[in-house]
Amino acid sequence: MANVEESLMQSCSCSHSHSPAHSHPHSHSRSHPHSHSHDFLPSDSESEDGQSSAQATIAFSLSADASEIDLSASDEEKPLYLTVSARIAWSSEPSKPITVCALRNALDTKSAVDLGAFDMVSQTFPDKWISLNLMPDRRPSLSNDWPENLREAMDFITIPSQESGQDVKVQHLLPRKMILGDLPTGRRKNDTLETGELCTIQLNDNIGIGWWQWGNLGGTLKDKKFAVATAETEEDTKEAKGDDWVYGFEDESSEGEVLLATVVGGEGAGVLIL
Repeated sequence: MANVEESLMQSCSCSHSHSPAHSHPHSHSRSHPHSHSHDFLPSDSESEDGQSSAQATIAFSLSADASEIDLSASDEEKPLYLTVSARIAWSSEPSKPITVCALRNALDTKSAVDLGAFDMVSQTFPDKWISLNLMPDRRPSLSNDWPENLREAMDFITIPSQESGQDVKVQHLLPRKMILGDLPTGRRKNDTLETGELCTIQLNDNIGIGWWQWGNLGGTLKDKKFAVATAETEEDTKEAKGDDWVYGFEDESSEGEVLLATVVGGEGAGVLIL
């Protein structure tokens, strides 16, 4: 049977690439206050005084390394890899890269699939139930549960500057057991997929970036310790700790203003069930 064309948002390639992660995904999209299906305009995130609160927008897209899934094969025989691409679509500092926390989001090579970074829908039978959610949806929360230096407990990744026109790519293995509905006891089992059925794998728009800061892991942020910025951080803490510390921000302020917006572009990856 003929291969199905993947419909993807094209973005430039970058030398930053993470190795494949053998993980598992989540299901049905949940709308997120700063996720949109179009390119970001600063006016999309405005504070009460009418001014844009966002400092930058990260655009995400998804592709697959195959256009067919043979469900009778094993992951070892025919693995299906999904590639998440992230680029800076708009920035108030276009010459600067942005480093973000890769925790419990689509850039997390350890648990993105388990936590539901991806959705799958049947184009042939739109009413079908196909859940890729193994665990409850959880946005990253940088609370007191984490060590003071966040780099001791989580991974970070740098997204090249808007000016560079480049992106960063992270690869995930999508296990067949997720597609077949091998989910925890008590969860609804997926409807059976049929040979010849056309499905689309999509990136869930609830991205969630728990920590971000301007700079490059291999440059200005090299060997720095990462902490979360608070109202008192700059005056009281930074001077006491020294220049080895960098204070990042969550994607929303405590007042609910969007500081780092995220958008999901493209149509996802079309796959044919064999």
